[in-house]
Amino acid sequence: RDRIRRALKAARESVQAAMERRGSGTEPQARELLERWTGPAGVDLEQSARRLDAALQDIDRASVYTIHGFCQRVLGDLAFEGGFPFDFEVSGDDEDLTAGAVRDFWRRRLYVASLALVRYAVDNKFLPVALTQWIAAGRTKPGLRVTGAEAPARPLEAQEAEWRSVFEAVRARWNAHGPAFRREICEGAWLNRNRYRLARVAKQLDLVGASFAAREPRLWEEGIASWFGRKSVSGACKKNASVPESPLFDDFDLLEEASRPLRAAFDGWLRWARGELIIEVRAAARRRVREERRLRYDDLLTEVEAALDRPGGVRLAESIRRAHRSALIDEFQDTDQVQARIFARVYGEAGRRTGGGHAAAASLFVVGDPKQSIYRFRGADIFAYLGTRRRAS
Repeated sequence: RDRIRRALKAARESVQAAMERRGSGTEPQARELLERWTGPAGVDLEQSARRLDAALQDIDRASVYTIHGFCQRVLGDLAFEGGFPFDFEVSGDDEDLTAGAVRDFWRRRLYVASLALVRYAVDNKFLPVALTQWIAAGRTKPGLRVTGAEAPARPLEAQEAEWRSVFEAVRARWNAHGPAFRREICEGAWLNRNRYRLARVAKQLDLVGASFAAREPRLWEEGIASWFGRKSVSGACKKNASVPESPLFDDFDLLEEASRPLRAAFDGWLRWARGELIIEVRAAARRRVREERRLRYDDLLTEVEAALDRPGGVRLAESIRRAHRSALIDEFQDTDQVQARIFARVYGEAGRRTGGGHAAAASLFVVGDPKQSIYRFRGADIFAYLGTRRRAS
């Protein structure tokens, strides 16, 4: 606002100097404006002086906001038209809400899950702290849509039962033949030790033995079982040597084959659970808005957008246009899709249709340079600017 006031004052002084034939002032922007007004535009200087005087006297009533501030003003001034809660509080961040919603989701989904799934989730960093950070990063982008995360087609219990039966069969064979298998693969002269170095073989066998000794089966990482399978060790035999006759070589191949679809099912469940988590956190935020009347900064945007999408959105858009016949948005390359949709609904072709079918006189100007879009980390979307520029006259 102060910069606008200084620009208006400099322009007024430049116009006055020109009227008194004292030159065109010293401020470069004011001189450029004066040249445009007295050039092809043919603007009357006395009229310009009156308009600049009026603008300077009225500057304290000028609507100068960030887009978030504009939406906050709409929520407060047009609460009835938009169906917004009265007397809401802008609380900034809502880490406590996000963390609480994530912990609640994790408890409800994982406390009743099988130990194999819980362990797989933990191994893949599907934990409350990591999920809270992931959700928080996504919440700075209110325009994100959740797509493609579908619930598993087959029940996990059935797929886990198939894997468990194979695991238990291999465990029983390991208990009977494990010591002999260890001697063969650790001490046998048939194996290429450049491919199967003793230190790594011993370490992996210790992990395998510990897993078979545990009470509950554990889904191994991809490749552990197959590394001890007949297919893998056959390719590492020395010349003219062959794999010893131990049933465990074939069993490890079977275990890898049985584990592969279960890993895919668990991965699919984790993707689906992340999508469900996003939906639940958003629903929790909506409840807070309605019940506690507390809004984050980005809730200011999403609440206005949602109101414009509701049946009463046409009336709300008309009220905004009556209050702001013209809007000019600077640095538009740093907006996002939600912000672009809000102003398109208010000032676009669809937004200008009133309930009676008459177009309200309103204008939107956007200023931006796509080469200067540097706020992707804050959620800015260059395609919001490019799309608006493409649709604009």
